[in-house]
Amino acid sequence: MASGSALNLAADRYLANIGWHTASTLASRALEPIFMLALARILGPGDFGLYALLVSLRALFGVFKDLGLSASIIVDREQTDQRDVQLGLQLVTATLFSIAVLLTAPWLGTWFGMETLSDLAPWLCVTFFLSAFEDVQVTYFRKLNAYRLLFWRHLIPALGFGITAVVLAMADFGVLALVLGHITGQALNVAYLLWRSGRLPRPALCWRRIGKLMRLGKHVTAQTFLGYLVLQADAMVVGRFLPVAALGIYRMAHQIAFLLPNALIFQIKEVLFTDAAASVDTPGHLHRRYQQYVLYLLPVSVGYAVSLYWLAPWAVLLALGDQWLALVEPLRLMVLTVVSSHLVAANGEFGRILGIAAHYTVFSAVRSMLTILAVALGASVSLEALLVAWVGMTILSNYANCLVFIAGQDRVKVHPVVHAIFLGVLGLFAYLSWQLIVSGIDAGY
Repeated sequence: MASGSALNLAADRYLANIGWHTASTLASRALEPIFMLALARILGPGDFGLYALLVSLRALFGVFKDLGLSASIIVDREQTDQRDVQLGLQLVTATLFSIAVLLTAPWLGTWFGMETLSDLAPWLCVTFFLSAFEDVQVTYFRKLNAYRLLFWRHLIPALGFGITAVVLAMADFGVLALVLGHITGQALNVAYLLWRSGRLPRPALCWRRIGKLMRLGKHVTAQTFLGYLVLQADAMVVGRFLPVAALGIYRMAHQIAFLLPNALIFQIKEVLFTDAAASVDTPGHLHRRYQQYVLYLLPVSVGYAVSLYWLAPWAVLLALGDQWLALVEPLRLMVLTVVSSHLVAANGEFGRILGIAAHYTVFSAVRSMLTILAVALGASVSLEALLVAWVGMTILSNYANCLVFIAGQDRVKVHPVVHAIFLGVLGLFAYLSWQLIVSGIDAGY
């Protein structure tokens, strides 16, 4: 058992890591709305719809880029430097995905009615290779709990993306402005991380070591892929059934709804995972960290969701302009998923630590299939039906997630208030869905 002084030192380090990580993320997220609002006024829903499809393709690469090695390395008890092995594997996956994207881009462009996709495909492949060098360094610093060294990790890409994208958008580059902005920010971040690490990793493929890490990595990869089907692949489904402007509205509603959670709450979860994995044998430590995350940050999630609901009409008009007025009602419905997602956001990571990763692989498989089916059925009817289908399935899936976590282990308890909140969210969903269907959305297409 750890001594009191050791526990105090660990607690101080934990709070310091949260401070560094949160400060970095908040600073970058403070810049992000400024740049995105400027870009939304210049480009409009159509360009953002095409960009959403590119982001979906890149997210598919993100599922398989390291085959779960990043999470496995953090959980692994060995303290050896494994950057060379991770880099070697990620360069292999980047090469394979680049070949696949370049070969299928013409067909995908025809399928989605977006002929410019072939022109953007080579630029997309550049991000695959940049990710290899970026992820390796981030995993290394996270393994060391050295979040102070990662302070600029979020700021540099945000500045690089925003400045480049706005300048190019004003020069009529269209959606290419967003792509080149992303590449610029990512390249600058790679340069910074390599400088801070003091060592350029050398690609190596140690299959014995990779095989050992894949014992957990296969579950991480499977869960990430199934999560991709829920959170990113829907862009492809929606793009097939609805106009590109509707896809832009749908994705923008999700992006704005999760602006604060992505900037603050989910970032604390990232520190929580590395801290919990490093102190898994300390009695009661996992339970305390879990309760702190769910209950202490719950008022933040609820307050943010309520504020965004009431301020949506004025915020959209003032920030994005009247070309985005159709975003108001989708955004109001989408905020319900913010609260329900917060209640279970840490379950997957804690499941890996507690040895129930397989439970979440099965759960993720069922959830992804049902969600894709619901999205396809909704999108084939209308934008309103799509929103109701996605939000409803997300809330129900989140509650199922809670039940899986309770049934799969007994070291971490779920507070009874969580069940009551889920019931309240479901009631609000029924009311807001009816309002949305009755009033409809004037999406301008």
